Amino acid sequence: AMHHLRLATALAPWRLADWPWSGRIVVRERHPEERFEEAHVFDCWCHVGSARDEHALADLLESRVEADFDPDIYRIVRAFIGKHPREVTVVPPPNPDCINAFRSPSTRPAIRCADC
Repeated sequence: AMHHLRLATALAPWRLADWPWSGRIVVRERHPEERFEEAHVFDCWCHVGSARDEHALADLLESRVEADFDPDIYRIVRAFIGKHPREVTVVPPPNPDCINAFRSPSTRPAIRCADC
């Protein structure tokens, strides 16, 4: 029992937070001089893609992708969201009954989401 407690304590800093949203999110990044804006789409801490216009964003939001988990992206996104929560827009799945609607069958549930 003590071994498990020590192991859990040692691994705690590397535990991933559960995905707190019901679908994908869009994080808008604005250039400091407001010359351009880029929208980044994330699903279960994975970067799905980026878009610079609303048409490209709409296509990205409807696409099924296999996004790989990257621990560096996870840390960057968590820090950005913590500092700029108003820059996050939640995009509900097209079918509310299917939380994995955007995810490819081969990646379900590779990343532990709140509702997976």
